[in-house]
Amino acid sequence: MTWIHAFAIPALLSLLRAPATPQGAQASCPTVPAPSGTPFADSLAGELRGTFRLTMVTTTYPGTGPIIDSSLILTLGEVDSARRAQATERRMGFVPRKRLLLEGSVVSNSGDARAQPAEIDDGILYLGCRDCMDASAAVLQVQVISEAGFWGSWRDYQTGIGYVVDREGRRAPDPAGPFCAIRVRLGK
Repeated sequence: MTWIHAFAIPALLSLLRAPATPQGAQASCPTVPAPSGTPFADSLAGELRGTFRLTMVTTTYPGTGPIIDSSLILTLGEVDSARRAQATERRMGFVPRKRLLLEGSVVSNSGDARAQPAEIDDGILYLGCRDCMDASAAVLQVQVISEAGFWGSWRDYQTGIGYVVDREGRRAPDPAGPFCAIRVRLGK
C-alpha cells in the first residue's frame, strides 16, 4: 500500500463527508507565520531537524470550510554523505534527488497508518513516496521558520492513479492550503 492509498484518500474522503473543523482549532497552530519568523532558505534547512506536530489545512474544496488535519507527527534528521550521494543516482523506479538536505518520516498519531517518508530536497519538503508510480507525495513549500517551527503552503498534485473525487464522483481540485509545523519538545 502506498501513501495515497493508506492514508490520504481514506482521510480525505472521510473529511469530505464530515463537517469542517471549527476555526478555533487553529489557535494552537496558527497558519499565519509569527512576525518574528525568518524567510526560509536552503542554508537554514538544518534548523528543521527535530520532531514537529504538523497541521495541514485544505482550502481547495468548493462548498466546504477549511478542513484541518492536525494528527500528523513529522520527524526530520540529517542525511549521511553516502545516502546523499546515492540519492542523486539515476536508476529505474527511482526519482533522483537534486540536493537531499534532510530526511525522516511522517506518521498519523491516530495510530491507523504506517510511517511514510519525508525529505527536504532542494528546499522543498516532500511527504510520502516520491518513487511510487501510483501516488504522489504532498509538496510543502516552507516559507517562514522560527524557533517554534515553520510555516508555508502545500499541495498534492495527484499525479498517480489515485485522486480525490467530490460527492458526485467528479475529480476534485488538488488538495492544497496552508500548513504549520510546531516543534515538539521531547521530555517536557
